[in-house]
Amino acid sequence: MGCACLRACAQPGVALRCITGTMYRIVQPVAGLRVMTESISELEITQWEDGVEVVKQVAKQVLTQGAWSTIVYQYQEWDAKKNAYSPMRFTIRRYQKRNGLYKQRSKFNISSTDQANKLIDILQQWVKSDTQDVDA
Repeated sequence: MGCACLRACAQPGVALRCITGTMYRIVQPVAGLRVMTESISELEITQWEDGVEVVKQVAKQVLTQGAWSTIVYQYQEWDAKKNAYSPMRFTIRRYQKRNGLYKQRSKFNISSTDQANKLIDILQQWVKSDTQDVDA
């Protein structure tokens, strides 16, 4: 790639304007790069390595948006040994919008549906307990 700034913000099919003013269109995915976008709808966790989609985003749900946004993603990871995708996994990501761009600031990965169900059970208990305390 001709420009160093592309190493910081490249994803396939997206036109980018380099800091030098040159326009580029990324046609080959670049492994391990974090994309900063202006729009929350453009945020994704899909990752490519050597032409293989190693992280496949299945679903996305925006929980909060604004200067700090929270998004839950459902995804699968490619297992090269099995030549197949993993069972469903989940991740919660927090993004901060600064200077018009969203940047990931933190994440929490939920590695299995079993772990997700345990988290759901705990949260439901706490929410139920909280609403009972308010009613009392």
